[in-house]
Amino acid sequence: SRGLGDVYKRQTQRETLILEFWYGYGDQEIAAYFHVTPRTIYNWRQKAFTAIRKYYERNGDERK
Repeated sequence: SRGLGDVYKRQTQRETLILEFWYGYGDQEIAAYFHVTPRTIYNWRQKAFTAIRKYYERNGDERK
């Protein structure tokens, strides 16, 4: 089972992508929003992309 820490991590990764791609925020703005460093934002983004990639590798494109 996953703990609340895992849920928080997934949520912040999701929010990072939304703030960047939907609202056009840069790393500095996102870092200020979460009170973390821009490097942390970079790491969260990379982990989010890895999770997305693994999801599609496991499940394939279900729209077929």
